[in-house]
Amino acid sequence: MPSRLSAAVSTASRTLRDRYGSIHNKSELAAFIRHYVGFFVIYGVFGSYLSTYYSVAGIDKSQIGLLMAIGPLTSLLIQPIWGILSDKAKDKTRVLRIIAAGGALTALLYFIPKQFWGFAAVSILFMSFHTAIMPLSDAYAVNYLTRNGQKFSLIRLCGSTAYTIAAFVSGYVLHNGNLWIIFPFTSVLYVVGLLNMGSLPRMPLERSTEHKPFREVIRNRKLILILIFAFFMQLPLFFNASFLGVYIKDLGFSDRTRGLVFSLVALSEIPVLMVIDRVVRKVPLFHILLFSGVLMVARSMIYAFLPTPGFIIFAQCLNGFTFMPVTYSAITYINNEMPVEYKTTGQSLLALVQQGAGNILGSVFGGLLSASLGIGNTYALFGSILGVTTLVYLVLLLTGRAERPFKTPRSMTPTGPT
Repeated sequence: MPSRLSAAVSTASRTLRDRYGSIHNKSELAAFIRHYVGFFVIYGVFGSYLSTYYSVAGIDKSQIGLLMAIGPLTSLLIQPIWGILSDKAKDKTRVLRIIAAGGALTALLYFIPKQFWGFAAVSILFMSFHTAIMPLSDAYAVNYLTRNGQKFSLIRLCGSTAYTIAAFVSGYVLHNGNLWIIFPFTSVLYVVGLLNMGSLPRMPLERSTEHKPFREVIRNRKLILILIFAFFMQLPLFFNASFLGVYIKDLGFSDRTRGLVFSLVALSEIPVLMVIDRVVRKVPLFHILLFSGVLMVARSMIYAFLPTPGFIIFAQCLNGFTFMPVTYSAITYINNEMPVEYKTTGQSLLALVQQGAGNILGSVFGGLLSASLGIGNTYALFGSILGVTTLVYLVLLLTGRAERPFKTPRSMTPTGPT
């Protein structure tokens, strides 16, 4: 398997070099690549091993679920504020620099607590910054790059490749006794990201010629249905992100197998990102959602009923066909359809649904259910909920209701001479 991983990363590297060679403004693109690589390395190390660190520290499964839900809850409360500040800022990178500085400082606070409430307090502080960095980065990058004829998928591909390598290597380096390394490592990478932000291109503040109230902008049936589906999709996705480390530890997997399992999450996204721009242009959006929903149900049932190393590795390989199509198509749709003054707010709304509400339920209820039902049965339950949701969306698609616009309320109907 390591040889296959090496071959896949080598293929992705050649693709990246070919695409990078065809870009004219390489300095701007290189700045975005450094930005995404650095922060995805953080996700590959910190994100993969935080729940395992809690477990080794003696926190029980229900409390781990609560701790892992602090990030989504903080995102739910803070993310809209960061989005509004970014939309109104003349220099959006200034907001990113503030977030990076906060992340660098608060990551080191994890050394202080030893029990649940201390970890909870530190997590609130750190996650206030950590959960905002990628949604704001996505909004800024996709808007700037598409306006300049460049592909956001290339940047995201670099991030996924970095995540894959980081998660795989950390499986060989990190063990139960030295998991504390993830905190200074995260802090250092936040500082590196902060320094790199000085080279990110600046984009002037924009406004639409016809300003619309935000409540009118979000009265879009297609957008609302996308957000609802993303919410239900996130339940098993974030439960998996929060508890897979604990699950495979309980199953007795080796540290190397754990590193491979985590690395496959991002590795599976690489082939998808190579073709996703063409797919999003040619395949109807709701078809993409249904395809990903069916595969995520299959993944959940594999975790629940076939918890062997081989099958779990296979299920992890499906991640690129579940998480990435839904998230990428939603990001693209919001960037294309939202007015310029609401683009970051729109991306923050997606993050609020995915990283906020969906992750809270996936983590909190996932932790509580795991403590009583077991992790495997919780996978089955969340998979069943998503299965019902996917079936409902199939009915909406077949009956034509998914694309149908809202009726204009009587109070909003234009009046005047005819």
